[in-house]
Amino acid sequence: MDVVSSIAEVVVCMAEGRIIAKGTPGEVAADERVIEAYLGASSGDLRDVERDVERDVERDTGRAPGSAPGSDDGDGEAGS
Repeated sequence: MDVVSSIAEVVVCMAEGRIIAKGTPGEVAADERVIEAYLGASSGDLRDVERDVERDVERDTGRAPGSAPGSDDGDGEAGS
């Protein structure tokens, strides 16, 4: 969204072939219809989204969020 904000004065957001919001990048990003369409329903607390993403990363990859694949634990051998 940073790139869009830096080059666009007006943003039109669509979902399922319909315009759901039009305005400045900030207005569109804060629009409840846009949030619902692209992020789904939430409590409005971004910590909930972050917690869900961390849980999914751990479940899907078997490693803690933020750890790189094949991370070196300092012994010179990746993953040991």
